[in-house]
Amino acid sequence: MVTIIAGMAAVLAGGCQTGDCAPKPKTTKAQTPVYRTMDTNAFTLQVPSGWTVSEETPWGARDISPEGGADAMGGATMSSMTGPGLGRSSWKQLYETSLYFITRGDRAGKMTATPYELGKSKQGYETCSWAMKDGKGRVVQRHVILKHSNGNILALSAKTPASAEKQDISKLDRMFRHMTETAIVK
Repeated sequence: MVTIIAGMAAVLAGGCQTGDCAPKPKTTKAQTPVYRTMDTNAFTLQVPSGWTVSEETPWGARDISPEGGADAMGGATMSSMTGPGLGRSSWKQLYETSLYFITRGDRAGKMTATPYELGKSKQGYETCSWAMKDGKGRVVQRHVILKHSNGNILALSAKTPASAEKQDISKLDRMFRHMTETAIVK
């Protein structure tokens, strides 16, 4: 009796015009990553919760790694590096210097850089961004340098092994985009 009344109420409310009053399956959206704020003397970043951030090296670099270590997210990682006063260099100089350090770790010499693109971050900083491709043309690294008007820079990168799953690559791209869009250079 209660079921009949509930069905009639649904029909009267316009929910079952076809006569099929079966409940609709719930759709689930992909989980949106949750972020936490990492605040240092040189910058503030929003990093994915659960990811670990290393101590700063003497040259201003920090590794940002997923929970679960190297096997999580197909081996993807992110990093940051500060450069007090380096923003006084031209974008071409910053790009070429970055490429020197990026490619010296490529022992096989198969990575190639895309041309850099200049832009502005959502926080208003000038930016220079480019990607590194492996020998098969797959993007395996993304790089963004943010420049503060005081001359300080923050270089951010995301590295994804070519063997990573498509969903891991997509998730890392979203997290990296969020990190670059919310970064504050001091």
